[in-house]
Amino acid sequence: MKKYYAVIVGHRTGIYDHYEDAREQIRGYPGAVWKGFNFIEVAAQYFEQGINEHSYYVVEDLIFNDYTVAQNEANNRRIEGFRSLKSARECVLSGYREYYERFREDLWHTDYRGLKVWEVYTDGACSGNGQRNAIAGYGVFFGANNPLNICRRLEGSLQTNQRAELAAIKAAYQKIDSLNNGNYYAIYTDSRYALDCVLLWSYNWERYGWTNSRGQPVANKDLIQDILDLQGRRSCRNVVGLFKVEGHSGCRGNDGADELAWHGKYL
Repeated sequence: MKKYYAVIVGHRTGIYDHYEDAREQIRGYPGAVWKGFNFIEVAAQYFEQGINEHSYYVVEDLIFNDYTVAQNEANNRRIEGFRSLKSARECVLSGYREYYERFREDLWHTDYRGLKVWEVYTDGACSGNGQRNAIAGYGVFFGANNPLNICRRLEGSLQTNQRAELAAIKAAYQKIDSLNNGNYYAIYTDSRYALDCVLLWSYNWERYGWTNSRGQPVANKDLIQDILDLQGRRSCRNVVGLFKVEGHSGCRGNDGADELAWHGKYL
């Protein structure tokens, strides 16, 4: 007697009238569900009941609440069914590393020595700058969909744009320090203030006990000193420099850091 095979969970779900065709859909598929029947009507009923047990369907990093739509999107990719949205989300998150690596972007250029230099963009943002209710955040951008990207709320009670800009530069150095991979990096900021603090004014401030030309304590000394300390570490010696980039000039890296900083304010 001819048999029919309902594949509910497999490479490609459906009803098959040849054993080998059905077997191919469940071979090597973890958690595969299938069953053989003597009548196609019974196989179809089993298939429909099995499909309807699930409310959400995952195709790689996509979640659907309609099986037909999921099947059209799958294009021979695996479909996993779940009874709850929470379970579907957990499935996507468990495989997130695989998917973001597929679409990850790294920004880099080749310098005059022929060395590959990875580009790191930093930015700070503050709403209500100088006011009591100000909120600030900062971002560090290595590239689109890059797991190294940083998006954070500025810590502490003093919420200013200048502190956010410096905090972003510090975070970039900290990330490079933690990687300690021997790569060459160039760090970019659109803040002239932050750049001058680190590269121009810090030498004299240090000489005169961290007081400015008016004899007053240097503002944001804590962040500036932290950056200088990170610059001196062996793991950061391959940072080729801290450079100025024009803000809101169409630079993708700066725009990416700006977006991260803006979102960081609300974390």
